[in-house]
Amino acid sequence: MAANPQTKFDEALHRPADVNIRDGNVYIKLANGRTLSTPLARHPWLAKATTAQRNKYELGYASVWWPDLDDGLDIEWLLMQPVEENHRPAAQVLDRESYGASHQYHVVPHSGKWAVKGAGNERVTTIHDTQKQAINAAREIAKNHGSDLVIQRPNGQIRNKESYGNPKPPRSKS
Repeated sequence: MAANPQTKFDEALHRPADVNIRDGNVYIKLANGRTLSTPLARHPWLAKATTAQRNKYELGYASVWWPDLDDGLDIEWLLMQPVEENHRPAAQVLDRESYGASHQYHVVPHSGKWAVKGAGNERVTTIHDTQKQAINAAREIAKNHGSDLVIQRPNGQIRNKESYGNPKPPRSKS
């Protein structure tokens, strides 16, 4: 699943604020207080690094860069990765209460195509040729964020609602 190259992250949602590597995981705290966790084993270049190399990192707009290793982690990439065979996501949101309970992703008609758009966002996250492609992409994003998914019909009416980790899921219209 490719990310839309025109995607612009909302700094409050995706800007990394801190990094901690421990217990075989990379923990990236975001500016809004959420923390992403990704297994260190998924990033062999970082797993093989010395402690000094791991501790020297730069926080970017939506990424973390290790200059001594000439590599980094992109927040969008982490959130868009498919679930592994053992059903563990590449990255997961650890503190969903601060974000997932109130956040939704919508599948909406967009200029003759279909788009995934975060609730309240002005710009779309991804654009797809078919509604089915958009739904599949939105499901992965919603699962990674522990959020709700709202699927619209071509006329804008709600077709279906789904919840992935939200303790107060939306009610689907029948």
